[in-house]
Formats: sequence, C-alpha cells, structure tokens
Amino acid sequence: MAQIDARLEKLGQPLGDDDLEPFTRVLYASYQALTAATSAGPSDACRRSAERSAASSRGTTHC
Repeated sequence: MAQIDARLEKLGQPLGDDDLEPFTRVLYASYQALTAATSAGPSDACRRSAERSAASSRGTTHC
C-alpha cells in the first residue's frame, strides 16, 4: 500500500476511481483507515508528553 502512496505522490495527483481493481481498492481503503487510527494515538501521546514536559520546565503541571 505504501507503493500506491509513493506513486500518487510522484504523480502529484489523488487516487482516481478507476486506478485500482475493486479488491485492491478495498484493501487500500482499509489500510488508510488503519493507518489514520493507529497514527493518531501515538501522535496525541507524544503531544501530551511534550506539553507536560514544557509545563514542568515552567514550574506548572497539567493533567
């Protein structure tokens, strides 16, 4: 699936309706949803950790 993303980036265009076979399109959509769901958690955790670190260096704490 990363190959599809790389190719689209190289072409500079979004995925068209007829660019993939139907089954591959379903797999790609599932991959995109999974990637979005799993990447949101770590980013949020990293952001919260950075905020806590910044707050503690200023002498304040946040939950």
